[in-house]
Amino acid sequence: MRALFLAAVLALPAGAASARQHDPEKLPITRIRDLHYGDALFYFYQNEDFAALTRVLAYEHWGRVPHHAEEAQLLEGGLYLALGMHNEAGERFVAQGEWAHVPGAGGAEGAAVRQRADARGTLR
Repeated sequence: MRALFLAAVLALPAGAASARQHDPEKLPITRIRDLHYGDALFYFYQNEDFAALTRVLAYEHWGRVPHHAEEAQLLEGGLYLALGMHNEAGERFVAQGEWAHVPGAGGAEGAAVRQRADARGTLR
């Protein structure tokens, strides 16, 4: 019985150390530091795109998401894209330089969008 208990106690630290190792294939864990950003994410994950968009826009306007300003811009872009407002979404993605996350942004399609954005003056 003691041997089994000793083996279990010795196995605990090894299991905890292996759990702390980060898998490079997974996204890092994001801690929500602003309650209002979490509120907008709640509606986003409930598939309430319009409610999430209006909340994130209002909270950003009121300065309630200072720790998640960049993520809020990307969320806005994704929500505008989901609602079919491609021009608004493109402006958000161009401002953040996040073309890798936009479907079809690589290759000729992405070059055409970047060229139109540059002509409008929205490209940095």
